[in-house]
Amino acid sequence: MKRRLSHERVNGSPFTLIELLVVIAIIAILASILMPALSSARERGKAAVCVNNLKSMSGALHSYADDFRGIIVYQYVLPTGNPSYLSKLYDGKYLTFNKIYPSGNSGSYGRFNRVTFCPSSAFDPPYSDYSNAEYRVYGMLTLNGDNDYTATGNNKKELLGNIWFEQQLGSSSAQIRFYKVSNVKTPGSVTYFGESSYNSTAADPNKNRPCWQFIVGKTYGGAPHIKLQHNDRANMVFFDGHVAAQDRYQLRMSPLWVKMTNDANGVTFSLN
Repeated sequence: MKRRLSHERVNGSPFTLIELLVVIAIIAILASILMPALSSARERGKAAVCVNNLKSMSGALHSYADDFRGIIVYQYVLPTGNPSYLSKLYDGKYLTFNKIYPSGNSGSYGRFNRVTFCPSSAFDPPYSDYSNAEYRVYGMLTLNGDNDYTATGNNKKELLGNIWFEQQLGSSSAQIRFYKVSNVKTPGSVTYFGESSYNSTAADPNKNRPCWQFIVGKTYGGAPHIKLQHNDRANMVFFDGHVAAQDRYQLRMSPLWVKMTNDANGVTFSLN
C-alpha cells in the first residue's frame, strides 16, 4: 500500500486537503514576515525622495536669496491676497511648474511641481480644489506671533539673530515678510523649511494636509506645525542650505525652541 501511494504521488496525484492547508499557512506566514519589511523599504524610499525634494527647494530658495540681497521671502501681504514664498519661486522661474487649474481659469494659483510635496503625505497632490495648490506644500517657519521671538524681554531673538522682518512696500498697504540669511547666528543649526501639516482638527479639506507655513510655539485649532512624517522624524532644511532629518528631541533643543509638532497623522503634541 505504501509503495502504491508513493507511485501515485510521483505520477501527479493531487495533494490532500491537509497538505494544501499547510502550504497556504506557510505562504501566509512568509507574507506576514515580508510585508513589514517591504513596507519599511517603501517608506525609506519615500523619505529619500523627500530629502531630494527638499534639496531642490533649498537650492531654489538660496538662489533667490543670492539674487535679492540675501533675503528669503516668507510671504507677501497684498490687498488682493497673500501669496507665499512659492509664488515668488514660480514667478522668478527658480522652479518650473505645470498649471493644474481647469481651462478658462486665470490667476497665479493652481501651479504645481511635485518637488514641493512629500510623497509620504496622506493626500497625494495635485488637489481637486486647485486654488489652494500653492498653499498645501512644504512649510516655512513663521515667527510673527511667536512670543518667544517677538515679545520684549525674551531672548530667542538673541539666539537666532534678528532674522525676521516685515516691511511696507512703498506707499501702498502691501507688505513683504522675509528672513535675512546673513543675520542668522548659527545657520547650520537653525531649520526654517521642511515637512509640515495642518492640525488634524483643522476644518476640511485641510486636515493633515501639507501647509506652506508652520509655527513652533503656541498652538490653536487647526494650527500648522512641523510634521514628524518619517519614523518620528521630519526632513528639514537649515539656513546654511543642508537637509537633515530631525527628531523631537533635536527640534526641542534647537535654537528654535520647538514646543509643538504634529505626528504622521497630523495630531499635535507638546514637546515640553
